[in-house]
This record gives sequence, C-alpha cells and structure tokens, in this order.
Amino acid sequence: MIGSGVLLLLHPAFVEEAVFRGLLLPRDGSSWPRGRLLLVAGAALAVYVASHPINAMLFRPQVLGLFASTPYLALATLLGLACTGAYLISRSIWPPVAFHWVTVVIWIWLLGGQTLLGT
Repeated sequence: MIGSGVLLLLHPAFVEEAVFRGLLLPRDGSSWPRGRLLLVAGAALAVYVASHPINAMLFRPQVLGLFASTPYLALATLLGLACTGAYLISRSIWPPVAFHWVTVVIWIWLLGGQTLLGT
C-alpha cells in the first residue's frame, strides 16, 4: 500500500497539479483582473476534466467507460474546483497536491476505485 501511495502522490496528484494549476494558473491571482482570472481558471479546469477521458483513450482504454462517465467527470470537476481554489488562496502547489492525493487515495483504497480500475 505504501508503494501505491507514493505512486499516487507522484501521479496523478503532483503531475496533474503541476500542469493544471502550477503551469496554467498565475501564482498570484490577485494581480489579474477578476474576469481574466475566471476565464483562465475555467479553461484550465475544462482541460483538466477533459484530460481524464483523453488519457484513458490513449493509455488505458479498458477504463474509458469509467473516465468518460458523467458521475466521474462531475467528481473530477469538483476536485478540480477545490484544487484550483486551494492553489489560488495559498499561492502554492502543495495544498492542492495534498488534497488531490488524499482524495485519490481514499477513492482507490476505501471506496472501490481499485476494483473499478481493474487493478
């Protein structure tokens, strides 16, 4: 379990947060006009959500049904919103990484995600 926990910390938590929050959003959102910040944050969120079924198509087609399902995408959207908020409030990548990691670990280990992914 510890090995899988470390892997989940690296991917998806760190990699996705580094890309979708760290690279796509400004570190100091207060220096941007609110409308522009909302537009950029919304676009980053949309790309984040869309990346899940795209990754499944490219790398794990056996889970495409799950990663493209409405409930999964709705939950990914909520996680993305929470991580975006944590990043913009803290101005650090680490709170969203931690939040993302804890969420995925709970889903995989305690809520049946491992079975749904076939691992």
